[in-house]
Amino acid sequence: MLGGHETTINRICNGTFAFKRHPAQWQSFTKDPAGRVVRATEECLRYDAPVRSIQRIASEDIELKGKAIHKDDRMRWFISSANRDSNMFPEPNKFDIARYPNPHVASGPASTTASALLCSGPVRRSRSLEGFGREVRRSLPGDTGR
Repeated sequence: MLGGHETTINRICNGTFAFKRHPAQWQSFTKDPAGRVVRATEECLRYDAPVRSIQRIASEDIELKGKAIHKDDRMRWFISSANRDSNMFPEPNKFDIARYPNPHVASGPASTTASALLCSGPVRRSRSLEGFGREVRRSLPGDTGR
């Protein structure tokens, strides 16, 4: 299966870079990797999503928040911007592996009307990043890369 190859590389690199830039969060993670891996994974995805934006073509005429969207209109949805929305995330620019809840949209919109557009790999995504986090922890105990 080739699907997800680029996004897997991006999320591993982005997550590693986030931890290198935030050594206190790395130290927190290394104190209890098994207990923190799930939330840390989700925060890595929110903080620096592996995909910056997605483009869609409207399949029918709709109105969204007072704006008419016509069939065949092209739309671009910026994931990184949505994941830093201060209405959804307290301190949105802070990398916080204890963040909960964490309703990020790294896999696309979560609304019912958009459910057909969702990425099919969120479970694979989370499991692969969690596995990567465990392996990094085993390989580099306490190391922040500095």
